[in-house]
Amino acid sequence: MIVVDGTAAAKAAKAATADVPIVFALGADPVADGLVRSMARPGANLTGFTLTAGYQIAGKRVELLKDIKPDLSRLAVLINPDNPTANPYLRETESAAGVLSLAMRTFYARSVDDLPAAFAAMVEWRAEGVTTLSDGIFLPTAAHRRADTRD
Repeated sequence: MIVVDGTAAAKAAKAATADVPIVFALGADPVADGLVRSMARPGANLTGFTLTAGYQIAGKRVELLKDIKPDLSRLAVLINPDNPTANPYLRETESAAGVLSLAMRTFYARSVDDLPAAFAAMVEWRAEGVTTLSDGIFLPTAAHRRADTRD
């Protein structure tokens, strides 16, 4: 049995074998990513679970921001471009921003160290709201762990 975490690892395991059972834990959408036919009946040699509602959650976050701040017009999106799930999440975000007539700009961070510059650029652009796309570096524990090593 192969146990993997993340879309990239699941795709690599799927490409490597059709015989060995693969169990995945993902924060993305295994159906949209072509890993399984459905979550109820994954088929082939893959099974597992996802921690989100799929890529559509990115669009829902934009809608919630607009609900919270009805006059929102400039949306910053924080993304790790190295994350293999970034583009599907970004497409959903762009779609929701378009429906809501929001100006949207993407800001990049590949590591916790890139976050200060990304937020400074958002301030310079005068972002009125920020959303992140799913990535471990945007979780508080990752930032805290990195900050703790500086002390």
